[in-house]
Amino acid sequence: MRNNVISLPVINQLPHITHKMPSIVRNLANVLMLRLQISPSRSLVCIIGSGHEHSNQEAVETWLMTQFGIDGIEALSAPRDQLADALRAHLNNKLNNLED
Repeated sequence: MRNNVISLPVINQLPHITHKMPSIVRNLANVLMLRLQISPSRSLVCIIGSGHEHSNQEAVETWLMTQFGIDGIEALSAPRDQLADALRAHLNNKLNNLED
């Protein structure tokens, strides 16, 4: 019976490396979550994050950095309004594509 067993090498997976987000990104993500009434669960991680985030907060932070970068965020004249509109549009677009 042991002749049928195939030994596979063990692959050590590296833990997800999180980079500390700039405070402006963390704060804006928090504001966006409150404005758009996003729960602190993980429901948006696969939609707007990279899939490695531990919460919607981290997924929104990833989205902010991916879409705008720190320079783009700092250049916005009214970041809360502009980013809330952009995130709302992005989520609506993603959700509409899931229905197709």
